[in-house]
Amino acid sequence: MPPRPSQYSVPALFRALLVAGLPATAAYGQLQVAENLLIDLNANTYTTGSAAWTNAGTLTGNFSPDGTSPTRLSMDGRVGVLLDGLDHFIGPNSTTGIDGAGTVSIEVWAYQGNIRGEETLVAWGHRGSNSQNMSFNYGTDDRFGAVGHWAGADIGWGPNDPNGTNGQRAPGTPVEGQWHLLAYTYDGTTQRLYKDGALVNQENVALNVFQGFPIQVGAQRNNAAPPIVEPALQLSGLVGQVRVHDGVLTDTQVTQNFNAEKANYHYDASSNYLAKASSPLTKAPVHRYSFNNLAGAGDGAIVPDVVGVGANQADAVIRGGGAVVSGTTGVDLPGGSSASAAYIDLPNGLVSGTFNGGAGYLSATFETWVLVQGNQNWSRVMDFGTTDAGEISGPGGGFSSLRTIMLSANNGTNPDMRFEIAGVSGGGPGAGTRDAAGNSFGIQMHIAMVYDEAAQQWKWYRNGELQESFDSIGGAPNSIPDVNNWLGRSNWSGDSNTDAIYDEFRVYDYALSIEEIRGNFLAGPNTVNLVPEPTSWTALLGGTGLLLGLQRARRRTAPSAS
Repeated sequence: MPPRPSQYSVPALFRALLVAGLPATAAYGQLQVAENLLIDLNANTYTTGSAAWTNAGTLTGNFSPDGTSPTRLSMDGRVGVLLDGLDHFIGPNSTTGIDGAGTVSIEVWAYQGNIRGEETLVAWGHRGSNSQNMSFNYGTDDRFGAVGHWAGADIGWGPNDPNGTNGQRAPGTPVEGQWHLLAYTYDGTTQRLYKDGALVNQENVALNVFQGFPIQVGAQRNNAAPPIVEPALQLSGLVGQVRVHDGVLTDTQVTQNFNAEKANYHYDASSNYLAKASSPLTKAPVHRYSFNNLAGAGDGAIVPDVVGVGANQADAVIRGGGAVVSGTTGVDLPGGSSASAAYIDLPNGLVSGTFNGGAGYLSATFETWVLVQGNQNWSRVMDFGTTDAGEISGPGGGFSSLRTIMLSANNGTNPDMRFEIAGVSGGGPGAGTRDAAGNSFGIQMHIAMVYDEAAQQWKWYRNGELQESFDSIGGAPNSIPDVNNWLGRSNWSGDSNTDAIYDEFRVYDYALSIEEIRGNFLAGPNTVNLVPEPTSWTALLGGTGLLLGLQRARRRTAPSAS
C-alpha cells in the first residue's frame, strides 16, 4: 500500500487502536476515514478541459476523462463536475483491499435533475458474473438502482425488497433536484446504503469482485472481451466529491461526514435543503409568441411575434387542421398524422439567429410552456432543422431528419421525453440522444433548451431543473440549417404530431442561467420576468441617500476643534 500523504498522518490513538485489534477508523479533523482513504476527488480541484482530475487519496494515480469533455458547473451554490452520459473518468486499478471479497466504503456527493433506472456513480470490476461487479449507482430501479453486483447481490434504494423483479421506482430513491451524500459500505457480510447520513437499506451478500480493473467515475464495464464501458449506464448528473475507503465506516461516521459537509451543499443546520435561487432575466426575449387572444387557429392563422420590431418581427403560422384556440392564452394542437394534423411553423432562421439576415446565435435559449394531452408516437415539443427533402412547406410529404435538434414529448409511445441532436453539418448519422423519464401528461411543463457558447454545451431544463446536457455536437445554433422550425411536428414524416396546448414560446439571444430559468418557471407564462427599471423617484431618492451618506462620512472624519 502506498504511504499516506502527510495530511492523513495516523495519530497515536489510531495506531493504538490498530495494535489492540479495534476497528481501524479515525477522524482526520471532521472527516471520518475507514482505514485508508484510497480515492479522494473534489470538484474544486478539477478544471474544465483538464487532462486529469487529481486524486488526493493514498492510491497512486489520478482520474482521466474519457468520452466528451466533462465540465465544471455551479448548482445551488456548489461546484460539481457535470457528466453528460457520454463521458466518464478512468482512475487507477482497484486494490486487493476493496476487490475480491474485500471491505469497502464509498461516499459520493451527487446531484441529478432527472433520474433513470440505473446510472453509475463509481464502479470497478465488471458485469457478467454473479457478485463480481462493483457499481455504486444513483437510479430508481428497485432491483439495482443503488448497487449492481450482478444477479441476486444487487440492491435498490430502500426501504424495498432488495431482490424485487418489477423494476419500479424504489420508495427510498434520493429525490431529484438537490445535492445528496450517498454512501455504501460492505463489511464482508452485509452491504449497507446511506442517504444524507441515514441508513436506508441493507442486505447480507457474499461478494468476489473481479480484480485488476480501473476504478471509474460515471461508468461501469460490461462483460465484453476485454470489458469496455457500458454506454447505457453512464451517469448524467453532477459529482461534487468522491471518496473510497478500504475499511468500513460506521453508521455514526457516515452521519458525521454528512453533517461536516452539508453546509457546503445547500443544507441548513437541521439538514433541510435550502430554497433554490432564482433571478429575473438580464435581457428580454428577442422573439415571443404568447398565443394570447388569437382570432382563430385554422390552417394559415398568424401567430404574431409580440416583441419583434420592424425587420426583426418574425410571425409564425399555424399549418394543418384541427387546432383550436385554448382560452385566451393558448393554442390547442390535436395530434395525429404528419400528413394533415396542425402544428406551429416558426420562420426560417429563427433558431439559428439568421432570420432576415441576422448574424446568427453563438448562444441562445428556446423556451416554452406546454401541456401534453395525449400519447402520440414520437411527437415533438420542438424540432428545428432540415430534412433530406429540404424545406417542407406544409402538411404531408415523405422525409427523414437530416440535421436537427429536437425535444420529443414521447419516446416512441412511452410517456418519456427525448433530447436529441441528429446529424452533423452537411448531414450524417445521429450524433447524440438522451432520454428523460417523467413526462407529466395533463400538467403544464416549463421547458428551456439552452446553448451556452462559453461552456460549449447544449442543456435542457424542465420545471426549473437541469435534465440533460450534451457537449457541442455539430456546433452552435448558427450552424443549424433551420428551414423547418416546428412546434408540435417532427422532421421525420413517419412520426406523429403532438397533442398539446402551447401557452408561450420565446427565443433569447443568450444562454439563460439556471437562476433565470427558475425565475421564469416561478413567474409562469405571460410574464416577462425582467429586472424592473428604476423610476425617476427611485433614482432621485437613491442619489439623495448617497449624498446624505457622503455628508455623514465627511462629518465623522472632520478634525475636532481644539
